[in-house]
Amino acid sequence: MSDQTTDLFLARLQIERLICSYAEALDAGDVTRVANLFSRGQIRINGMDVVHKGSDAVRDMFVRFTMFYDKNMQAVDPTVARSKPWTKHLSSNLRFESLSAASAVLWSDFTVLQGLPGKELKTIVAGRYCDNFCCEAGEWFFTDRLEYIDLVGDVSNHLKGNPLA
Repeated sequence: MSDQTTDLFLARLQIERLICSYAEALDAGDVTRVANLFSRGQIRINGMDVVHKGSDAVRDMFVRFTMFYDKNMQAVDPTVARSKPWTKHLSSNLRFESLSAASAVLWSDFTVLQGLPGKELKTIVAGRYCDNFCCEAGEWFFTDRLEYIDLVGDVSNHLKGNPLA
């Protein structure tokens, strides 16, 4: 295996780890960790003009629109009280559009399940991400996430208001 092939394989692993870290942190209610993944990046939603750029903006977006529950199942600010959204974000069908030693574009599908205690487990939203990454000094990071929301179910226990409005 050539050095270039090995480097690209390792890049893929690091990028896939970033995709999984996002879902894991969000499901755990760790909005600070989610936000830090975008310290040099941004999140956008297809069809909207708003850009959530940098850690502070990404953290504020999740605090503003996502419901997090404490141990008593009360909706709380996840930056103030330990809480979680009772979701499971599943990433699938990862497809690299491009991959070099310094940058990558990756498409993936997402499905969000929610299972509040005592309620039925259900699929609440599904869509696609187009993620852009860069690598500096051997460290890969998000530069842009464009989210396409394809299917929306009952998000009444997940979202505060309509982030698409």
